[in-house]
Amino acid sequence: MFIAVKLWLKERLNLEISPEKSKITNLRKKSSEFLGFKIKAVVKGMKRIANSNIKPSAVTKIMAKGKELIKRIQKNPTAKNVSLYNSYVLGTQNYYRIATHCTKDFSKIGYYLDRNTKIRWKSISTNKGSPSRIYLEKYKGYDMHKTYINGLIIFPMSACKTRNVRCYSKKVNKFTLEGRKLIHKQIESVSNSEFIYLTKNPVPNRSIEYNDNRISLFSAQYGKCGVLGERLEVNNFHCHHIIPVSAGGKDKYSNLVIISPDIHRLIHATKSETTHQILAKLKLSKRQIAKVNKFRVQVGNIVI
Repeated sequence: MFIAVKLWLKERLNLEISPEKSKITNLRKKSSEFLGFKIKAVVKGMKRIANSNIKPSAVTKIMAKGKELIKRIQKNPTAKNVSLYNSYVLGTQNYYRIATHCTKDFSKIGYYLDRNTKIRWKSISTNKGSPSRIYLEKYKGYDMHKTYINGLIIFPMSACKTRNVRCYSKKVNKFTLEGRKLIHKQIESVSNSEFIYLTKNPVPNRSIEYNDNRISLFSAQYGKCGVLGERLEVNNFHCHHIIPVSAGGKDKYSNLVIISPDIHRLIHATKSETTHQILAKLKLSKRQIAKVNKFRVQVGNIVI
């Protein structure tokens, strides 16, 4: 069979295979490793199912990278380094959670990293603090020891449950009304990759509370502008203080809103030329202009 497949790929598709990486494995007798997973067929009832784990070499790499980030925080316990560690935890869990036995593997990884953190973070960590909205959303149902550094909660590596892999639905397409609705529904939700990007890229010179609430608001607003209602790019949006900091406004969740850069400029614009230019570009409705005017009054500007 191996030779037949090799010849078919060569003759029909003109593709060469790698002899070192290509082989046929009987999954009933032996496990196979693929893209960081170890897969084997096991008997369950009257049928065979696939059991999957994180492959041993991948587990070792995750531990090594986690330890490296723990050391970095020990040497320089800044909010940026803590956010980098949290984003690594989220990204690793997001990729490997489709393994059927990922919970056991992550428990092993988490135990190893926890031993390192107890020693290395003893003088810089505390168990007192307030968990972020992202933590409460991602780790709902987990009753675990909470660790805080520089006001930020540490995401637990061991807290990961398996997630069923869903096949691609044929209903999702751009040619039918139902298919387009499903596409828009997928776009509306905030993906894990966007969460990871926001965690890795906090706004410099802003408080931990501000950056935490910025991520929470992006999720709560489904990544949409608070005025336009349009989906915003994760690397191109502004988080606006409703009551300015100069006027006593805080970095609280209730005092912030996610908006587009153009709307932010329009809210703070004081020159008529600037406002006319932005209005001509955006072509706002009466309802949208009313929202902008509400924000303008709150920052001390006149209505447009």
